[in-house]
Amino acid sequence: MPGVSIISLGEACRDSLAGLMAEQRDEWIAELDWDLGEINAALLDAVRDGTISGSAAVDGGRVVGFGFYTNEPDRCLLGDAYVTHGHRSDGLYAALIDDLLRCAGQSRPLRRVENHTIAIDGDAADSVLLARGFVTHDREYLVRDAVKEEGAPSGHMRALIRSWDEADFARASEVIYLAYRGTADSRMNCQYRTRDGCSDLLDALTNTVWCGRFDPETTRVAVDVETGRLCGVSIATRISEGTVHLGQVSVLPVYQGQGIGRALVRATVDRAARNGLRRCSLAVSKANRVASGLYRTLGFEMGRAFRVYTRDSA
Repeated sequence: MPGVSIISLGEACRDSLAGLMAEQRDEWIAELDWDLGEINAALLDAVRDGTISGSAAVDGGRVVGFGFYTNEPDRCLLGDAYVTHGHRSDGLYAALIDDLLRCAGQSRPLRRVENHTIAIDGDAADSVLLARGFVTHDREYLVRDAVKEEGAPSGHMRALIRSWDEADFARASEVIYLAYRGTADSRMNCQYRTRDGCSDLLDALTNTVWCGRFDPETTRVAVDVETGRLCGVSIATRISEGTVHLGQVSVLPVYQGQGIGRALVRATVDRAARNGLRRCSLAVSKANRVASGLYRTLGFEMGRAFRVYTRDSA
């Protein structure tokens, strides 16, 4: 990497960093229909305020790569590591990852590290992270048009499908925890292992822009018509002007296999279409064959295969 240096993200030129983020935004829109505009604005503010740490690769004063991380109570979460087109063969991705891990480990031992980003340069992510002791978990980014399915049932006999209410938060968090406890997803995302973790995950979906802006009008919940128990959720976020992302689809285990998940997803897609959106997306673990098969019967198709990376200390 002749002429390239790795510096703290906070020391990087803000305008140059913003320019690189604009390139990244264009690439994500083209490949995933995901607009990172609000996320990158929030990241720039967090870097300025010192609430997020990271690393930047600089060549002749120009930022040509960047990455960031957050140290949470139970894990270190590696955010995106992005390198501009002209430098992707220069080993910068590896240099950024090494510096992120070094910096993150200065304050405390890295017992658990996770990376959930859909890497644009997937080959580099695979080779670099595997060489550093990470294990992989295969995921699929699925997409479909947001159109109402004519003749498809609009509800469910056992469950009322309705819109989101702020009072649903605690019960929805419990649904997510019980639905994912002990699953393959809990092995790749330790938030699913505890009630507090699931609450933090749901808070990130409904109160931040890190996975798109929460769309309560499109979000659907399922309520048992006899008991009033909230038994399923489909959390929707806007990731671009015309696309809604189903960031979390969960059904209580005792209600699974009864068509409630199918009804929730159908209702979410239908509401997205009625709200003028043109596309729906979601991500599913390849190991979750039941959910993956369900989404395909509902018209979702492969948009992009990607991997989640995790590493535990010995």
